[in-house]
Amino acid sequence: MQSPNPYPPSPGQSPQQMAAPPRRSRTGLFVALFLLFGLLLLGVLGSLALFSLLKMTSASTGTNRLAERRISGTGTARIARIDVDGVILQRIVSPFSTSVASAELVIEKLRTAAADQTVEAVLLRVDSPGGGVTASDRIHQEVARLRKKKKVAVLMGDTAASGGYYLSVAADRIFAHPTTVTGSIGVIMTTLNIHEAAKEIGVHSVVVKSAERKDLLSPFKPLEEIEQDKVVYQKVIEHLYDRFTRLVSEGRGLSLESVKQLADGSVYNAQTALRSKLIDAIGYEVEALDWLKAQIKKDDVTLFEYVRPGGVFSRLLNESRFGVGRGSAPEQLFPWWPLRSRPAYLWLPGI
Repeated sequence: MQSPNPYPPSPGQSPQQMAAPPRRSRTGLFVALFLLFGLLLLGVLGSLALFSLLKMTSASTGTNRLAERRISGTGTARIARIDVDGVILQRIVSPFSTSVASAELVIEKLRTAAADQTVEAVLLRVDSPGGGVTASDRIHQEVARLRKKKKVAVLMGDTAASGGYYLSVAADRIFAHPTTVTGSIGVIMTTLNIHEAAKEIGVHSVVVKSAERKDLLSPFKPLEEIEQDKVVYQKVIEHLYDRFTRLVSEGRGLSLESVKQLADGSVYNAQTALRSKLIDAIGYEVEALDWLKAQIKKDDVTLFEYVRPGGVFSRLLNESRFGVGRGSAPEQLFPWWPLRSRPAYLWLPGI
């Protein structure tokens, strides 16, 4: 038996009306969500502004100099370990991009090692599919300068192809892991053509140019015109290819003819690269360090690396992500995006 309602309805009000719950307005919920989103956005913008301010402050006070972190050993003889890890670009272009080797940072480390009289050798660890032609060339030239003062050994990681191999040939000796992929001696340039798709949907490109070839490889051009444009760029590609093969020939002590037989864009495993004299030995870091110790005639050494002072937070600001440039979504996902539609020493299958 149901108990009677202790609160009887008021005169003129039915029991059904009393049982119905009151409707709540959603306006308050929308306002709360809007305010929460606004606070989060302000927080992100404030953090980025703080990072930029700290970046500028550290640059103006000269605190961007490199510090050192000991890796192993306590000997007076010192070996610097420097990494080239990722797609090689002049500098990091996006605050959120990953897998990028900044030529500016690598060169700074190489020059610091060259100027330090207590550093007797350098171990350059290369794990890169290559990248920009100028960025790769600048590192190559810096390694060649360093080699005149110190012993330099390269240790290849998973990949040391195209631009990664380009800079490696400037070293005294090249070691590769048994699982390394190297080679890809050559130049590539890719672009897209959407002429047919644009014609289907009624999109037309309007170009105002100073000369006939100012819009070379425009994606809106018919394919027959693109073929004519490719002739112009082919000359650029061949010039860069000739430079690549010449530096390999000089660095590896191989004839230019033998290098060009290998320089068809193919990649090689470590065993094939060793037989072809593209590398000197297959081994691990311990073997590369043992070779350097033998060259400087020191058994007890200190192995160290360069870092930005101030720990992880400072390295986050100075070495990599914040305050170095304006990035876009493609650059966050594809580190090679800045190399699109331009010649590159790059091996990335599928692009």
